[in-house]
Amino acid sequence: MGLSDLVAPFYRALDPAQAGKGPVLGQLAWVPAPAPLPIPQILEVARNDPRGHASASSTIRNVTTSDFRRRGGLPVYKLNLADHEELMVQKAKRRLAIVVALFGTTFPDVDSVVKLGGKKHLQERNILVAPLSGVQTADHPNGFPEVMRHRIDALMYSQFFYCPSNNSPEVLASVARLDRLFPVVPVAPAAYTPLPLALVDDALNILMALLRMRFGSKQEPEIDELRELLAETVPAQFAPTIPAGAVAGPLPGK
Repeated sequence: MGLSDLVAPFYRALDPAQAGKGPVLGQLAWVPAPAPLPIPQILEVARNDPRGHASASSTIRNVTTSDFRRRGGLPVYKLNLADHEELMVQKAKRRLAIVVALFGTTFPDVDSVVKLGGKKHLQERNILVAPLSGVQTADHPNGFPEVMRHRIDALMYSQFFYCPSNNSPEVLASVARLDRLFPVVPVAPAAYTPLPLALVDDALNILMALLRMRFGSKQEPEIDELRELLAETVPAQFAPTIPAGAVAGPLPGK
């Protein structure tokens, strides 16, 4: 028994008529989720003909220390790249995600100021989401392995949060990646498709406590108590033999 057994039901239904009118904290939604690389990649683009904009060639390569500086080449039509800007390239997959932060503060009387200066992004109405990744099964061998699933369900990881399956709407057993939060502007259906489903308050409160710890909170008694309780629920063959974080690996590329 892990947290997903202790908190049951794990999800609550939202009114379908209201679910799409605005994001709800803890709500699930389909979003394009980026997969960041340890070494970022950029798309280097150049005109095929210096006198025209009809075609261009491109190369994907790793970022270097000489990037993000004033470029000497000709601008490429429709890319709208300013000096010191590059095109980042990364994989992405349509995934379910949990809304973990709602809209930030904006002021209507500032709209005209930022629009006039071409700075509309300073009043962008975005939310933060935590993408979900599946757990390993016979049909999904690339998911989180069983040993990790049991430990995540026992809150042994600070960066992962286990979410059990749900029949309606259909949600497969998965793990929320608290180490891969990203902003979403919930406007275009292709970029944000909400489900009439959200975490129940008990599950959401635990998720938020984990996030506070990720952001530096030193006191989350509820998490400490749950970890002590849930440690005994991990099957013996999946129990850690050393404390979490006792062995730290090298940084990528070192």
